[in-house]
Amino acid sequence: MGVRGDKRRDGHGAQRWLPARLWARLHADFYPRIEGCFAARVPQGADAEDLAMRVFEELGQGKAPEDPEPYIRAIARSLLSRHRRNKAKESAGQSR
Repeated sequence: MGVRGDKRRDGHGAQRWLPARLWARLHADFYPRIEGCFAARVPQGADAEDLAMRVFEELGQGKAPEDPEPYIRAIARSLLSRHRRNKAKESAGQSR
């Protein structure tokens, strides 16, 4: 989880930082809700925790959003969709 406070480059090549304090605040504010949403939709608890953590890893890799909630939700939807597709592919491969 080394994304907090790491140097990042924006689209123009300039370096940006996602301050560790901001990441920690966003994590504290949103992690319980995001994990709860995943837990309600993913049968394996460990997968739900992993997906929730990946949301914040991706968040830490980008710019600090003006309004973080829609951005965090979009990341979560994308990860959940990808997770479901991967599980469906695994199930299809095992049933052959």
